[in-house]
Formats: sequence, structure tokens, C-alpha cells
Amino acid sequence: MPVNVQRTNLYLTGFLAAGKSTVGSELARKLEWRFYDLDALVETRLGKSVERILAEEGEAFYRTLEHEILRELSLLHFAVVALGAGTLGHEPNLRLVKESGLLVWLRATPDTLWQRAEHVDRLHRLQNPALEPGPLPDEAWMRQRLDTLLEVREPFYSQAEIVVDTTGLSVEDVAEAILQELREVDLRDQAQGLHPKLGGTAL
Repeated sequence: MPVNVQRTNLYLTGFLAAGKSTVGSELARKLEWRFYDLDALVETRLGKSVERILAEEGEAFYRTLEHEILRELSLLHFAVVALGAGTLGHEPNLRLVKESGLLVWLRATPDTLWQRAEHVDRLHRLQNPALEPGPLPDEAWMRQRLDTLLEVREPFYSQAEIVVDTTGLSVEDVAEAILQELREVDLRDQAQGLHPKLGGTAL
């Protein structure tokens, strides 16, 4: 029977500051796969930040472009892709991910996400400049926004085949936890023999 190579990518999902990009880069390094950051690819395509794209073009435009780039990535094999925090809220994106790879949710507590976002100066991304232009609201509003968005998005994140609680873990620890989980899922069997890092003890 021919080997099924349709689902040989790894997609990392999770909320803002969950660690998708840093963990994804480390995971790709360990697997010797290519790494792609979806948000960064959107920014590169247009030559401006996500915030500017949203403010100037609107969210509908952003999601359309995001989907086009994700479709291109879905045609690859043996790639690790860090999705945007809201990517899976667009149903066609979820379908692409499910058809072409394995979905991994990097989960963390709201307090942890808030602390990480604050530490790396990412809290501004809780505000959609296309819908809420102007300076950042106060901390209470931002915290409520985080809780609300997380509640809305968790049903999409929870469709992941692998869930890793990243609270209190280092990037290295999270990457290792994902590798351990990969030993137990179908991705290895589907690709075995096609890539050395997915067979035997190489993983």
C-alpha cells in the first residue's frame, strides 16, 4: 500500500504569546524540517506589520491573504508552521490544516499568556486597529479582551490532535514534549521511510 504523504506538516496553534514561533523554530531545528511563521509571511508579502495591514486594509483583506499563504504552505511536506492566533477562526484555514498536517495546540493559563505578552511587548495585538483605532485602552479592558478572545478561540484550538500545556515550561521543554507526543500519533506512520527524523528512534 502506498504511503500517505498528505498530512506531513506540523501546525502550531495557540493564543497570543503562547510560544508558537519560538517553539516552532526549535522544533523544526530538531526535526531538520523547514520552519514558517504565517504572520511573518503575511508581513513580508505586503512589506508592513500585521497591525498596519489590519488598520489600512481591514480584517477581511488580511484573512484572505492569510488563507492564500496558508494554502501555499499546505502544499509542502515536512514543514513546521506557526499559525496566527486567530488563523483557525476562519473555517477554510482549519480545513487546510487538517488536510495537510497535524495540529498542535500550545496551551497556557490566561495569567501566563498575559505575563508573556506583557514581557515581550505584545499586548497591543489584543486590539484590532481596523475595529478599534486609537491608543491602547487601560489594563482592565485589555485583560478582559484577552479572556474574551481566549474563550472564543479555544474551541478552534481544542481541535488539535496534540495539546501541550506550556505553563512553566521552557521552549526546549515544550519542543521535547511535542516530539514525545509525535511518537504516539499517525504522522510518523504516514511518513515513515520518507524522512529520517520520522522513523525508528531518530525522532
